[in-house]
Amino acid sequence: MREQITLRALADEWFSVWSKMRQDLWNDCDTEQNADDYRAYVRRQAEGNALTLLAFNAAGAIGFIEAEQRADYVPGAKGRPIWYVEGIFVESDYRRHGIGSILIRGLAERVGATEIASDCEMGNEASRLFHEAAGFQEVGRSIHFWMSLEGDADSA
Repeated sequence: MREQITLRALADEWFSVWSKMRQDLWNDCDTEQNADDYRAYVRRQAEGNALTLLAFNAAGAIGFIEAEQRADYVPGAKGRPIWYVEGIFVESDYRRHGIGSILIRGLAERVGATEIASDCEMGNEASRLFHEAAGFQEVGRSIHFWMSLEGDADSA
């Protein structure tokens, strides 16, 4: 029997548990960065362009999903704007129990989305497998390049 999961929109009272989970998901996140991101989120959420949901069970917060509405080109998307999953996390003890899918479906229901997009880094096999298990279809792969041209004028 599946335990009861409740979804709640991110609010001030959940900042500390959300911040800790974000740090578990993204190693380069710290409390200061999360505070900056939270302030920006509150503004975008008030505009209807962002939503972060936290998943709770009887023990407390066990996961979150962050999504934003994107108007730019998103591979595979049929329309614009589209809701885009910027991050999704489930505590390790609760993975493979459908919590990620509950978060995705809960987001879609709350924003009225008929399609949702996401991505993962190349080589992140766990994320790729999660996305496929949740029902996402891979629509492409890319490798991005960058080059600094500083100092080129000195060599001419």
